[in-house]
Amino acid sequence: VQVCMDGRSFYQPIDSETNREMAQSIKAWSDLGAKVMIWDYANNYKGALAPFPNLNTTGKDMRFYRDNNVVGVFYEAQSVAVSYLSALRDYLTAQMMWDPSQDERKIIEDFMNGYYGKAGPAMLQAFDLFEAAASNEILLAWPGTPDANWADLDTMNQATEFFEKAQKAVADDPALLARVQQARIPLDHQWLYSYAKYREEANESGKRFLGPEDPAIGAAEFKARVQAESAAMPEH
Repeated sequence: VQVCMDGRSFYQPIDSETNREMAQSIKAWSDLGAKVMIWDYANNYKGALAPFPNLNTTGKDMRFYRDNNVVGVFYEAQSVAVSYLSALRDYLTAQMMWDPSQDERKIIEDFMNGYYGKAGPAMLQAFDLFEAAASNEILLAWPGTPDANWADLDTMNQATEFFEKAQKAVADDPALLARVQQARIPLDHQWLYSYAKYREEANESGKRFLGPEDPAIGAAEFKARVQAESAAMPEH
């Protein structure tokens, strides 16, 4: 029996109260002795470029599947260069499919430090910031939002500082710097998509605004970066 997980919220694990109905469905099939296949999702299909911090659920979900007679998992995801932490997503998912008993936090930390080098600690800070900020939100795969509406101005400012710190840490290594800049694309997309909201909040509250000073220039630069990343992808 193949169960499609399009009814779940992707910011919480399957066995959370938020996803209780989906978990009960899988358990019901398992109790009947069915071999269950899972078709799961790992992207916001309304906002493919928006930050999508649901990676902390990966290990918990895999263990839930393992313990409920699931024999196979297929993740549908837009794992392209410009989507949210696509390299980490692919690596973490593959590792947890291979062995769900692994410590997913250790895998995430090992990846951050190995893939981003000296920028790893700052990248991990940005990762944790986004995961915490979105942890209580509800997001469905299809009727989702085109932006990361859970990210307030404080979160965006702090994430920007972490990415600036990461870029400075690997400024002398073109390969690692390119990886950090690639990972930053969803953050910059969010600044541009919700520019008016963040600018208004900053003006009214007196808080800092670390987004682009000129949204037109920022949009042009962003477009060029995304086109360059897309052009560098291998043809399928």
